[in-house]
Amino acid sequence: MKRGKFTVAGQLTGIVSASALLWGLGCSADDETVMIPDTASEENEPAPETSSAANRPAPAQSTQPSTPAVTEQPPVAAPLQPAPTPATQIPSQPAEPAQPIEYWPDGVTVNGLSAEVDDRFHGVTMDAQDNVYAVGYIGSGLGDNRSMVVAKYDREGKPLAGFGDAGRVLVDVSPYIGTPLSETVTTADTSGEEARDIVLQSDGKIIVVGRAEDPNDLAPTTATPIDIVVFRLDASGARDPSFGTGTAGTQGFTVLNPGAGPNDLAWGVDVDASNRIYVFGHGLATNPEGTVTPRTDQDRYVWRLNPDGTLDSSFGNQGVFTFDLPNGTTTLAQNDNSRRGYVLPDGKIIASGYSNVGGRNQIVLAKLLATGAPDTSFSTDGIVRLAPFPIGFAECYGVAFQSDGSFITTGYGNVDSERAGGAELLDMVSFRVRPDGTPDPSWGVAGAVVYNPADAQDRGRAVIALPDDRVLYAGAVTPSGTNKDAMLLLLEKNGAPTKYFDPAVHKAYDFGGDNEEFFSLKVSPSGKYYAAAGYATGTGLANGNGVIAIVPVGK
Repeated sequence: MKRGKFTVAGQLTGIVSASALLWGLGCSADDETVMIPDTASEENEPAPETSSAANRPAPAQSTQPSTPAVTEQPPVAAPLQPAPTPATQIPSQPAEPAQPIEYWPDGVTVNGLSAEVDDRFHGVTMDAQDNVYAVGYIGSGLGDNRSMVVAKYDREGKPLAGFGDAGRVLVDVSPYIGTPLSETVTTADTSGEEARDIVLQSDGKIIVVGRAEDPNDLAPTTATPIDIVVFRLDASGARDPSFGTGTAGTQGFTVLNPGAGPNDLAWGVDVDASNRIYVFGHGLATNPEGTVTPRTDQDRYVWRLNPDGTLDSSFGNQGVFTFDLPNGTTTLAQNDNSRRGYVLPDGKIIASGYSNVGGRNQIVLAKLLATGAPDTSFSTDGIVRLAPFPIGFAECYGVAFQSDGSFITTGYGNVDSERAGGAELLDMVSFRVRPDGTPDPSWGVAGAVVYNPADAQDRGRAVIALPDDRVLYAGAVTPSGTNKDAMLLLLEKNGAPTKYFDPAVHKAYDFGGDNEEFFSLKVSPSGKYYAAAGYATGTGLANGNGVIAIVPVGK
């Protein structure tokens, strides 16, 4: 693991000389803000906008199973003014204990499924026995024919032999094998098949959501649309053919194709107390009633499936809520990017994401009633849109909820001082929204947490609130140069940095590449462990590796 330093930053408007930075800016909700997507650069996600880790535990063990153009723009909201900033730009840290600090352990890691082909993890969950389930894809080499993969490990990072084949299950939804490089093909076209997220039903059955070339197309090509696919495994890893709405070749699957678009993407899945399944994703927008011209923009969607995988028509509009309802009451009419969402303890639903207005990405949270209707106690249309930086930008990749009903976001952004100075920096950013949808100025400093350890590229990708309301983040940090490591970060329940997590404030994990990130994060039902999953690529690795960190929860 790599280490950094943490120091207190100077004034927000002055020159900052620090190796880690948390500062706050005022932010407010703007229900009129609407957004459009960025051009894709990272795999399956829009590109970020630019202006342009006393008593130290043993190093982390490593286990390796294998050797290894938009139409009319809406009005842009007026820039929000920053709140007054204090002399120092971080909240007060906890008082220094009299005894040496016992930091959280670094845990164990898993690095790759195969030494020969590309593999990656996108989603993770844990069961009551503290076992870890990670989902993603694994290639087959020629043409990079992908299969979805579900891997199961114990809390020590060892594959569990009683699950599938040596702890892993491969599900090949589409026969598309991609187009390998050759003398005449200079750009390889790989399959888009991959699992994106995972959740367990109360009986131990495993729900997986992913994407693949239309499984109804028996002779897929590069032009075959990519659809969202949901399936179920039993505890042994066997696929359940009784699940879903498919027939013949698609038996055991539920296929979702919003707007009949070409490139659909799911980012999250969850279940409620009745084992009903919620899928969070985006795809081609559907036309409002009474319109003729086909829409080309992208909308967010939340689907509810019955426990058996059939669409629950009692939810939303025939089983789905979209931010552009047919009656036009909550129309954004722009491209929107969905990220993770969850079912709340009271049965309501929170969905996260971001959109772009006037060239600046902004945070979007949507809260729904259990019926799939917008929750107007959260805002007039159930949707909160945050533009926290007057000339910078912020994105949201995940949302957590604390015991008082507040919501914590994570993502990344480019703050005003960086944008004004032309710096191409990305910082991990986090905000708290009260249960009524208003931004909380007591969070972090003046309502914001911005984490910037080395004036480089840092990202938040997932966030969870622990039972004591402390907040744990997963993402990436760049300790030096352009070498990006996977990162974990723990904050106190008010957004202040904790002294008990790591000497460097965050934990950085180096898996041998120079482009590494955690994308998913879950705590076990026992509350004793948490797991983060993602991937490592780049210089130093022959192919991409799915990576995991499994860490005991400290004090």
